[in-house]
Amino acid sequence: MLERYEFRLFEKYADLLGVALPSDTKSAYGIVILRGVVDDELFTRIRQLHQDAQRAGAGHIFSHSEITRTYTQQEFDEAEFFLPKILFTHLAGEEFGTRYNESPDCEQEAFEILYPDSDYSNPVVVTTKVPCGICSTQATLLRLPFGRLARSRPIQRLWGGELVISEQLAQVIGAERLTVGALYPIRNMRSSPVAPLVLANSAGSELFALSQKLGLNPERLDFWKWLHNDAPKDLSSVFLSEQTQVQINGTNLSAFSQLLPGSHPLEVSGENRFGDDLFDTSAGGSFHCKSGVLAGNKLLSPLSILRSSWDGSDICKTRIFVGARQGLFRPHPLFVVSRQFAEKMKRAKIKGLSYEIVHAR
Repeated sequence: MLERYEFRLFEKYADLLGVALPSDTKSAYGIVILRGVVDDELFTRIRQLHQDAQRAGAGHIFSHSEITRTYTQQEFDEAEFFLPKILFTHLAGEEFGTRYNESPDCEQEAFEILYPDSDYSNPVVVTTKVPCGICSTQATLLRLPFGRLARSRPIQRLWGGELVISEQLAQVIGAERLTVGALYPIRNMRSSPVAPLVLANSAGSELFALSQKLGLNPERLDFWKWLHNDAPKDLSSVFLSEQTQVQINGTNLSAFSQLLPGSHPLEVSGENRFGDDLFDTSAGGSFHCKSGVLAGNKLLSPLSILRSSWDGSDICKTRIFVGARQGLFRPHPLFVVSRQFAEKMKRAKIKGLSYEIVHAR
């Protein structure tokens, strides 16, 4: 495994590094982009300067830090589990009417930037308390404008942590019978919202009548969980197969679906590092939830899991969460896929998927 880094250093600190910068170093808007191999001379100097700035109370010397890991073919061939690289799409279901059940019992300290002056100069950072987001649950179907989703990505993550998958990926999941949890329809929020289901057939009418007696609304996620797990199978199988707008856990999903992994939570091993930046040395990261489930802002090290916690699913979620509740952002678990999943995607020529290797202990 080879680890390469990228730092976006504030330009005023560049001269303090005391080492020659690479000839291809780029800078713009007060930021210097530095790249290299982890533990090289420049990396070591950035770490020293960052630690000095932290001790002096000067804050961060860079705005962004990232590690990219590459592997040999042998390492890939021997791996059992993989961590897919899922990029954020700059959307939040909350912006378009997706509802959540919030829990006031678990709060996290967050920051807010205020601009007391009319010319927006001299911003002030204040701390506040917000629900951490781990205890909150999605209450309604996801509502999004399909036109603003990335059509080139087979899987993408929203600011709220939800996973959205493409029609092609959903088709492969259904055809290969991969154990991924459940696929739920998404409300396409256009000028006239698209209905997520059709209740015109007899099975749909009977299911709707049953759901009404149970107080379930097709616009809410509880209805779909009931449909998958507890509804009469003779009716639900017919109903799902006859959907003209979307089909769940099968083929021909309409453009996008929400993926909710249903695995037993994977346990991570104690050697993982979580935190705010690459040099965060606090016990579990800079961000902590009082319940102990929020491990840090992001994963800093290669992921290691306990093999004994794997239930055989092809897409699994971890018990720990990363991220923070900040505005429309919510914490989310990490997602791990099996070798079978990775091989099926390669065979189906699904483009846009890349992975890090996950170590199983």
